[in-house]
Parts: sequence; structure tokens; C-alpha cells
Amino acid sequence: MAEREQLKELAYKDGLTGLLNKNGMDHFWDRCKVNEQLAVLFMDLNRFKSINDSLGHHVGDLLLQEVGGRLSQFSSKRKRHIFRIGGDEFVIVAKGCNQKEAEQLAVQILEKTTRHYQLGEHNLFVSASIGISISHGKVDHFRLLHEADTAMYTAKQLGTGRYSVFKN
Repeated sequence: MAEREQLKELAYKDGLTGLLNKNGMDHFWDRCKVNEQLAVLFMDLNRFKSINDSLGHHVGDLLLQEVGGRLSQFSSKRKRHIFRIGGDEFVIVAKGCNQKEAEQLAVQILEKTTRHYQLGEHNLFVSASIGISISHGKVDHFRLLHEADTAMYTAKQLGTGRYSVFKN
């Protein structure tokens, strides 16, 4: 039984941050109720590629670990799930969360993650951008992720450390 749990952990958890990974997110969607009220927050770190390219992947990995640790504070067993889905992209899915609560959550996450990080000998200021999508009726996770991703790009255009809610 312990071996099975260990394999499940390897399959569903990101080895770098300890957060759930893309497989974990797919598993979450498979078990999601059809009409559940959800908020999807799609978060991306600003300037991550340039940090990785100029300072090396080791520094990028340290940054991802720091941000992952800060994001894990927002995880809640039944209400909030946090996933690192690749590179510097994170998805937060909050159950029973309306738009106002999702916006408050986005502000809290930005307050915790937008800061100076001491990574070895490098002191870097890093901010994030968050896009928000809210489920209406039947949960369509492809639509929710696409809308949140689109809203995240809108947030990036607004400036550093901002969020945006997807508008139809």
C-alpha cells in the first residue's frame, strides 16, 4: 500500500515545488462535479524566461520553489487546489468561490508572491500576473482554463503584479 501511495505521489506531484502537477489537475477535473461553482486563477511569473536565460535554470528552479512554497499556503484540502502545470505557470482552482472572492484571493496571492527573492547571490524582484475565470452552470474545464489564460494575458498588459477577470 505504501508503494502505491508513493507512485501516486510521483504521478500527481511536481518534483520541484511539491504542488500538484498537470496529471494531478487532470485527475481533479475527472472527479469534479458537473455543476460545481468554481473559480480558476491562472498565474504566470513575469520575466521568468529572462531570469532563466540570463541567470540559469538553477536560479529559475530556486525561484519556482520559493513561489511554490508561498502558493502552498493557499491550498485547502476540499476547497482550493494548486497546480504547477509547467514552466512558471500555476493554476489555482477554488471551489464554491464567486467572482468577488476570486478577486480577493488573487490580491492575496499577488501580495504573497510579488516581492524581492534572495536566490543564492541574486536578489530579484519578481511579480506575477493572474487571470480569473468563473464557472457558470456546467463545468467545462477546457473553457475555464482558456478563459483564465486569456485574462492572464490581459493582466500582463495592465502592468506588473495585476489580475484580470475574463469578460465574455
